[in-house]
Amino acid sequence: MSTINPQDQELLTLLKKKIQQVSGLPSPDNWSQKDFDFLVFFIEEKSGIRISLSTLKRIWKNENNRLPHISTLDALSQVAFQKKWLSLKSDSVLKQEPISSKKEKSSNKILWSSFIVIVMGLLIFFSYGYFKNESKNKTLDIGNVQFSAHTSVDNRVPNSVVFDYDVSEIEAEKFYLQQSWDASRRVEILKENKQQTDIYYLPGLYFAKLIADTTILAQIPVHIKTDDWHLTSNRDNTGKFYDRKQWLTNGTLGVLRNEKTLEESNLLFYNSRDFKTDGDNFQYTSSFKMDSIPTYQCPKMSLILKGNNDYFIFQILKKGCESDAFLKLSEKQISGKTNDLTMFGADVYTWQNIHVNVENKVLTLSLNGNKIYENEYGNPIGSLKEITYVFSGWGAIDNVELKDTKGIITYADDFE
Repeated sequence: MSTINPQDQELLTLLKKKIQQVSGLPSPDNWSQKDFDFLVFFIEEKSGIRISLSTLKRIWKNENNRLPHISTLDALSQVAFQKKWLSLKSDSVLKQEPISSKKEKSSNKILWSSFIVIVMGLLIFFSYGYFKNESKNKTLDIGNVQFSAHTSVDNRVPNSVVFDYDVSEIEAEKFYLQQSWDASRRVEILKENKQQTDIYYLPGLYFAKLIADTTILAQIPVHIKTDDWHLTSNRDNTGKFYDRKQWLTNGTLGVLRNEKTLEESNLLFYNSRDFKTDGDNFQYTSSFKMDSIPTYQCPKMSLILKGNNDYFIFQILKKGCESDAFLKLSEKQISGKTNDLTMFGADVYTWQNIHVNVENKVLTLSLNGNKIYENEYGNPIGSLKEITYVFSGWGAIDNVELKDTKGIITYADDFE
């Protein structure tokens, strides 16, 4: 970290205000523990980077006298303006030096006015889309771009992916390859080269992008598959993989608790494969239960069902914590901050049975045999490629079953 100068402080304040706006949170003066917990999830969902609760509290309460780590700044900048910190900073007139000490007051007024103009310009820029406003992008010929990928191993991670590309006929200042939607995984590539490699440490369906300056030339799916469940934990941007020796042996899927894992507060279960099931017409059932962690007041389970076009997110939370609930149905995002999602509260310390039914883009969600939610969406999900459970806390699952609309089981696991 480095000491915060006035220019950095101004930009950091701008980022916080913008994130408060897009997240729907009230003034931070009235924030509770639940609001900070929601902000942790919201930033991770939008940026792919998890910032610890303690770090976010220091930033929003202005308790740090040093600039946060660059990965934290990148996450905040990505959520607010879809740019990395240094890129956003270079676009801002805050980087300008004062003209003279005698004209400091006048210079500051001009600087602030210019800053407001730049910020308004940025907001307009991003409201119309990150890749649409550069005039040179409108005339960029991308007809002869070649972009493909293949994995080095089958059905396991880590997995090195080889990207083949040809941008020899494209005129641009710089070229980039982005591993997924996470802009922090973007690397610069050379025009004269034909290959670039990258390592994927987690299974799942990703979309890699080939970029010239700010224009996406091509986007291709990269499916990192598994032949079994993949269990990890994630806390404060560090991850840990659990092999079968550390799994539960009682006919459920989870991780054995011990003194070393007692303080770990996030478990992730991945299953990534071609489920050969239409994401807009299927039935999915499973059960889950969480363990009590004394220091964790609002445990929750997030279920992610991802297709090759879009995905669903459902969250079941401890009763009383429903304000933190969040749902995603393809293009629709529903927050418990601005919607009544109290029906998603449950006794998560006992087994809960969840049933998802999707028919012709109409989703019905039931909990323990009772219908709790129904909504429709527009954009197709596509063929299902990934099932992921994220426990904010510690938990286990059982009796997973996926069916098509004809009632044919396409995937099932009772962990016996």
